[in-house]
Amino acid sequence: AGYRLIDCANDYGNEHMVGSALKELIDGGEIRREDMFLQAKLWNGNHHPANVPLDLEATLRDLQTDYLDSFLIHWPQACPSLPTQVPGVAATRATLGS
Repeated sequence: AGYRLIDCANDYGNEHMVGSALKELIDGGEIRREDMFLQAKLWNGNHHPANVPLDLEATLRDLQTDYLDSFLIHWPQACPSLPTQVPGVAATRATLGS
């Protein structure tokens, strides 16, 4: 029993912490990866096809897993990609001037 769906997004800035906690629980035998449902989201600045694999790879690395059960588009509208930094809320706000 327990909560088995973990909803993440790399822009929240905590996927590495979630990944560390999951690894500890899995390595300790308390949960199995196949009993978890991991969902993550593609950030708005990464909608360009060339950016999608990079965003996904960063999420997989941070979550310390080989796969996700669901990978969604975070919001249905794209925002500008900023090539010199990882796109995120702060970068998007700065680009849009708000």
